[in-house]
Amino acid sequence: MFQDARTLADNAQLTADVCIIGSGPAGLTLCQELGGAGFRILLVESGGMDFDLERQSLLRGEDTTGEYFDPVGARRSQFGGTMTMWNMELTDNSMGARFVPLDAIDFETRDWVPYSGWPFSRAYLDPYYKQAEELCGLSSNTYEAAVWEDECNRCLQLPACEAITRIYKLRSAEPLLVAARKLINASTNIDCLFRATVTELVAGPSSNRIEYLRVLTSNRKQARIRARIFVLAAGGIENPRLLLLSNTVFSAGIGNARDLVGRFLMDHPLYYFCEWVPFQGQCVLGRLTLPEAVLRENRLLNLSGVLWPKPKGYRSKGIEALREMRLLARQKHLARSLALAPRACVNCGDILAYAWRRFRAPKRASLSFWSILPNTEKTFGSMEPEFYLEQPPDPSNRVSLSTELDSVGCRRTLVTWRWGQQSRDSAHRAGILLNKSFERARLGRLVPLRHPRVHTTGHHHLGTTRMHNSPAVGVVDPNCRVHETNNLFIAGSSVFCTGGYANPTLTIIALAIRLAEHLKKELQPLMVRQRD
Repeated sequence: MFQDARTLADNAQLTADVCIIGSGPAGLTLCQELGGAGFRILLVESGGMDFDLERQSLLRGEDTTGEYFDPVGARRSQFGGTMTMWNMELTDNSMGARFVPLDAIDFETRDWVPYSGWPFSRAYLDPYYKQAEELCGLSSNTYEAAVWEDECNRCLQLPACEAITRIYKLRSAEPLLVAARKLINASTNIDCLFRATVTELVAGPSSNRIEYLRVLTSNRKQARIRARIFVLAAGGIENPRLLLLSNTVFSAGIGNARDLVGRFLMDHPLYYFCEWVPFQGQCVLGRLTLPEAVLRENRLLNLSGVLWPKPKGYRSKGIEALREMRLLARQKHLARSLALAPRACVNCGDILAYAWRRFRAPKRASLSFWSILPNTEKTFGSMEPEFYLEQPPDPSNRVSLSTELDSVGCRRTLVTWRWGQQSRDSAHRAGILLNKSFERARLGRLVPLRHPRVHTTGHHHLGTTRMHNSPAVGVVDPNCRVHETNNLFIAGSSVFCTGGYANPTLTIIALAIRLAEHLKKELQPLMVRQRD
């Protein structure tokens, strides 16, 4: 059942077996897995059923470095969370996301990646990945590109020991959201309370358990929620924020005795530093990555490249000048931007020719299925690899609290993030290896760009309540329980130890299924007592 928190009585007292904070992929997965076992589930969502600007403004924060983004543009305060802002256009014109598991090497302790290593291996998580694929309606086929080949779509013929072509699986958000709404509407033991903002988790007298949540509704009513188990599933920014805000009993916040909450913030920087100029008649498919043996031998961070087609003239002098002007203007260097205007004017012929090609290009030319379009050799002059980079864990990258208050009186987030020289150097060394492989396979060459650029976020906020066996190095244990807090668990990408290059949704869902399995065991004695 869905309930608008504005209809609650002031100072309402609510109870549940499990209270889940956040209705994104992690929270909805937990609802489905635990609700089917008969437990009383209360799902708490700060936003409404649809987008609301006032609710969204609660996510606004501040970037301290100038290299990152305000979290308000990367999160969504509404039922479904960031699923509602997935932006990968699919062939049926719906919007979806890429699904792919982390690689085996991402779970390993690597001596060239500080703080790397998960408490378990990829092989251990594989059964949960399989369940996650089934839950999302994804094909059971492998992620190896050769299985998906047909006459029109061929893998790049690269030496397997040097480079690998693999695929992403794509899925629309709408069927997942519709299924979640139907589940909650039909359930007698799952309630979703929306427009209810959790302002604090309050520990009990023993200090090792959460006693209740303080909640403020959008019409300023207060409520308290008591449960046997609490699960934070509000995302990689809001999870640490809520722990830090919960400082009535612990001045540093819950789970933060060692100043780890909010640290190790990672993302997937998108780096554009080369273009692929293919020889005539070649097609491309999927994504490029390096074999694990190559990553180990060269002590590289993981990465994956998607090839996007670019019209002829994309790298002409006039277009390059316009691109630099736009970048400088975005960085608020207006004088430097205007200084490039003469170069753009001198090469205005390039700009007009490029605009004409863009106008005549097929509407879907920039999408993932561009390779099925006719006359690609005439339309496109080169491919621009978009590399998703692994970012190593770094405790100086963090989420903390600012002094500014939001509209419900809670301190806003302060994000400190830099992408680091190791990621940049690793990407360039990987590019050199890929270029050698392309040239040996006679597929063309990777040409370095004169002005590499980075898009500093894939909107994947990882690692801010990281998992580790020891409370000295992590916020949660391998079961995702907050160290030294018996009934508080965390779900979502904030528990990641490292992030690889993979879009995190499939791993988030797999870990949520695993967490639900653990919680069922913890709650089973309760069900037995209730039957007795």
